[in-house]
Amino acid sequence: MAVADSSPKRGAALGMVVLVLVALELLAHGVLLLARQEHAAARAGLRVLQARAAGEGAVAAAGNATLPDTLERVPVLGVVSVGRMAMGPHEGKATLVRLDREGWLVEGWGRAEGQGWWWRTARLGWLMDPVARGAAGTALVTPDPVSPPPGTVTAPPFPPRAR
Repeated sequence: MAVADSSPKRGAALGMVVLVLVALELLAHGVLLLARQEHAAARAGLRVLQARAAGEGAVAAAGNATLPDTLERVPVLGVVSVGRMAMGPHEGKATLVRLDREGWLVEGWGRAEGQGWWWRTARLGWLMDPVARGAAGTALVTPDPVSPPPGTVTAPPFPPRAR
């Protein structure tokens, strides 16, 4: 005849196995969620880099673009569109903003494929205006009208002698 054991330790191993399995399932679920978040963050970072590269490319292309002949008529803070360009599947556009007579702000706007937002990149530029320089009477190199002729030695005036 078998005698039933009424010990409290009976079945404790089964409970421990169930707790370990639940803990491992929660850990695996947490790792899965973390991997999904990292994947989404990496995709977002890739889109930002693609848009930034398109904006930088638009600024570089604006430096080599043929500019319109009417730039001297653009008012200060006026905007001139250089154009749109495709950089692979991404899009870029460039504009020029006049800051003063010869100073320009070259803005490049880039957008990653399928995105609704633009990345803005800007550089300062200088574009000489020879007509305005000639009208103002200034030149790039001006001779010094008070310089002595070559070969002469000049000295500052001596102070008067005290008696």
